[in-house]
Amino acid sequence: MPEEKDKVLEVINGYIDQHGDGKYFLNNSTPDFKFIRPSGNPVDANAYSNMFESGEVVVSNSALGKLHKLEIYNEIAFVVFTQTASFTYKNKPNEDVFTVTALLKKENEKWKFSWFHRSSGDADINFWT
Repeated sequence: MPEEKDKVLEVINGYIDQHGDGKYFLNNSTPDFKFIRPSGNPVDANAYSNMFESGEVVVSNSALGKLHKLEIYNEIAFVVFTQTASFTYKNKPNEDVFTVTALLKKENEKWKFSWFHRSSGDADINFWT
């Protein structure tokens, strides 16, 4: 199972590394993928990508803060991590620290995001002990 955890981490790090263009989920998510925004409103991979293409969201920096949980159950992976990001949303600057809860599914030997829920941007990493 360690090799599967490494594969899941590759997908998470791929998202972090490519967060700025908004297109990562287009090729790395399941057809029923949903990204739940801090408002609670869901978007699919295309709508997520469109927010970036329109200039509504512009990311200047993104990093994995800490991986809190990574559990694999056959073809399903459950992950929780803290992420930091510097970006503008509708021209308003943001310096966010947020928690992500995500499910990944293994399809055709490839791990893909199926569900991605992002908290508001004021998470306190100190609560994760």
